[in-house]
Amino acid sequence: MIAEGVSMITTKQNEWASTLRTKGIDGLTQQLQAAAKQPITLDQKQ
Repeated sequence: MIAEGVSMITTKQNEWASTLRTKGIDGLTQQLQAAAKQPITLDQKQ
């Protein structure tokens, strides 16, 4: 069993629990689709 990433999984479970309770799986799916459409940008620090 790999322990790395466990905290990220727990964080996402907690983050999505409220949406699942209030909006259901369809609401969560819409939220994830909207997030996936956002561009990924990397800030380069000098």
